Amino acid sequence: MTTRAFTSRISGLGLAVIFAACSPMVAQDAKSGADAKAKGAQKIRIGDDGEGSAKGIVTYPGGDRVDWKVFDVPKTGDVEITLKWEPPKDGEDLSFNVFDDTFHVVRRVAPTPDSGKTTKKAELSGLTAGKYFVQIYASNRGDAGEYEVKVHWAESRGPVVVNADPLPNPPRLPQVPGAVAAGGAAAPDKSKPKGSKENPCQVGEQCAQGALYVNPACPQADPMPIGTPCPPPAAINPACPDAGPLPAGTPCPQTKKAAKIIERQTLGQEVQITLDKGSNQGVQKGFTGVVFKGKTGTTPLANGSFVIFKVTENESYAKLKKVPLDALTNNIRVELQSPPPK
Repeated sequence: MTTRAFTSRISGLGLAVIFAACSPMVAQDAKSGADAKAKGAQKIRIGDDGEGSAKGIVTYPGGDRVDWKVFDVPKTGDVEITLKWEPPKDGEDLSFNVFDDTFHVVRRVAPTPDSGKTTKKAELSGLTAGKYFVQIYASNRGDAGEYEVKVHWAESRGPVVVNADPLPNPPRLPQVPGAVAAGGAAAPDKSKPKGSKENPCQVGEQCAQGALYVNPACPQADPMPIGTPCPPPAAINPACPDAGPLPAGTPCPQTKKAAKIIERQTLGQEVQITLDKGSNQGVQKGFTGVVFKGKTGTTPLANGSFVIFKVTENESYAKLKKVPLDALTNNIRVELQSPPPK
């Protein structure tokens, strides 16, 4: 959302959320402006003090789920990005992702539903000069918030040399993993042969031909033969954006979605049901589902399993056998699940 539109939307945010709670859910981008896409990102200007900020509103139920911002890093340095928001009601969550100018993910600050947080932060060390994007979004259906995002840049200082005598008899501390383990990989297993996946070589060490090395350009990747390029960075799969960045080639994980029956009719020996979720809500043909007893029930209805055979933008359709029509009242609870990854 642009700065000019920000003021006019503040008073309407709470009304949009309240209205959406008692009306059909609008598409997440139905009311979005140009900044819903990266090419329309609002500029955050970094001042001489290394700081810049922008404000806005995102609201999933109001049809403006995503805002994009862009800023320039003048030279290699450390960047801190802080997102702070005021939700219309407690528990509503915002999140953000940081991308470079090729739209590879630099940092994902994941959703934290029901945590009560209203501030999130990303600290990025040694960012090279260039353009970076911040994608701010309402984490889940029903989330919204009036936010401010702040960017602080400081030039990297380089190594600091300290001339001091060693500390005598240093206190014993708990063992901590090395730099590679801190980046997400397991600590080396010294019982395994040097140059194995469990005990990789470091660049500069003399290891046997064919040994596996930790590539300093991508220390979180699996060890690889020296000279092997880093694997493609994780990226958001358009088929499942809520899953966050995924390694290249990784299929979308299975997801579950709540739905309700909004219409039912008898077709021969079967009952066809219409559900209130469609492709705009991430449902696709082939999803499986189960009907529960009652509007808030947790007990599956006998013979209540089904497969989605048709999907429109905001509805999906399935058929049930051996289920009485009067057992499938409107608003009865349904749970959908995506097919397993292939």
